[in-house]
Amino acid sequence: MPRRQHTGLSRLLPYAAERKGQAALIALLAALSAAAPVAGWLLVEDATNNGIRAGDDGRLVAAVLAYVGVNAAAWVLGTLTWLGLASMGQRIVLELRRDLFHHLTSLSLRYFSQQKAGWIISRLNSDVDALSDVLNQGLTTLVVNTLTLVAAVGGLFLLDWRLGLVALCILPPGIVITRWFQRVSHVAAADVRTRIAIVTAQLAESVAGMAVIQAFNRERAFQAEFDGLNEENRLANVRVQRIYSLFFPAIELLGAIATAAVLYAGAHFIGADSMEIGTLIAAVGLLALVFQPLQELSELYGQVQAASAAMDKISSVLDADVDLGDRPGARPLGRIDGALELDRVTFAYGKEPVLHGIEIAVPAGGCIALVGESGGGKSTTAKLIARFYDPDEGAVRVDGTDLRDV
Repeated sequence: MPRRQHTGLSRLLPYAAERKGQAALIALLAALSAAAPVAGWLLVEDATNNGIRAGDDGRLVAAVLAYVGVNAAAWVLGTLTWLGLASMGQRIVLELRRDLFHHLTSLSLRYFSQQKAGWIISRLNSDVDALSDVLNQGLTTLVVNTLTLVAAVGGLFLLDWRLGLVALCILPPGIVITRWFQRVSHVAAADVRTRIAIVTAQLAESVAGMAVIQAFNRERAFQAEFDGLNEENRLANVRVQRIYSLFFPAIELLGAIATAAVLYAGAHFIGADSMEIGTLIAAVGLLALVFQPLQELSELYGQVQAASAAMDKISSVLDADVDLGDRPGARPLGRIDGALELDRVTFAYGKEPVLHGIEIAVPAGGCIALVGESGGGKSTTAKLIARFYDPDEGAVRVDGTDLRDV
């Protein structure tokens, strides 16, 4: 069923809400998986300060064994989290594609006459595939790295709040850069999805009408049209890559600046005997845990933007109104005698009517021929009788029953 209460990727929330138990278990596994590397660096601090520097071999061995155990547990938890998220993501994709196709089949021919086949195919294939990529791999990256980022920042402040404050010096410029990236990349990603749909539509139209193209010697014209559309698609993708080429290196530079600041401040604290070397080593390791997920999340954001743009395109199909429906209390038609009546039928595909108050009566077993020039409404009349469309005014009746009542 179409889901109108959400926009963008939030439209997928109703699908995820149907799996609250599975999502809660995965969230727990992901949280434990994210906390394990942080605990590992805290063990490194303990091993350095209380094992190596203190000359306590027993403390050192215990810390090393604990470190190995924690990382082994992180591997198991990470594997389970990955499998669980991938399974849930693919189930969501399956249900979304099913709902999209079911809704398409409920739409009248009016919708399909207004949209190119290639445009619709692009929604079912490339746009759903863009969502599949995010839900299959991106969802795992998003959940695990977000929790790792939070755990690493918390661990850094737990280790030494002064170093935590120093590392946060890059937060203001990071927020500014990220907001800029969010704004421009969303527009660029939406343009890419539009260009892909246009190219797909042109391909589908060309393949379906190849006999007509060749009969009228239009090959070169269609080749030129395709080349132009293909070039526009290339330029749209180049614009996206230019945005990425500015954003991702900027995030890496901020990480390098934060690391340098922590090393400088840590050296000062060690020189003042207010910090031990193991704390600084662990702080640098935790800082890597902060910026590695941040970089991966930044890279994922481009994929998420593309998926969000794809979801907007899919929503345009899911939100298309079903304009051909049965009236309340409609009943099965059953066996018919075949008496047909068109009672003052008026119909328009757009604004201008094609049929103007048509009145036709054919008795059961009778026969009628519709003759006229192309565009006169012969096929339209047949489609109304088959109820591919409903008349704008008047009624089509079989054995005296309005087709909208059956």
